[in-house]
Amino acid sequence: MIIKTTFDESKKIMDNTASVIIADVREECEYATGHVDNAVNMPLSELVDVPEAEGKAFAKSLIPDKNTPIMVYCRTGKRSSLAAETLDNFGYQTIYDMGSLSGWPYDLSYD
Repeated sequence: MIIKTTFDESKKIMDNTASVIIADVREECEYATGHVDNAVNMPLSELVDVPEAEGKAFAKSLIPDKNTPIMVYCRTGKRSSLAAETLDNFGYQTIYDMGSLSGWPYDLSYD
């Protein structure tokens, strides 16, 4: 199931759902320019620009339990939407699509 969320809804989910995985689906060089605190880098290219079995294996390496809630975002919202659809097709149960990081009103991390 894919659930579109606003920044405020996303922040509440991040703060109140201990098991949520925050997935930044931008490329590594974009991730390095600032990302949501505790986000993991899961480049969309590693999910969809490879054979499906490799994309599934990559997703499983980062999120082994398909019942773990996942929140995805990117720069403009286009890649996060595609990542959400892909993860849904891979069998993940709860995917929150925050969309764009542009305008994120909370702190960013640069680690």
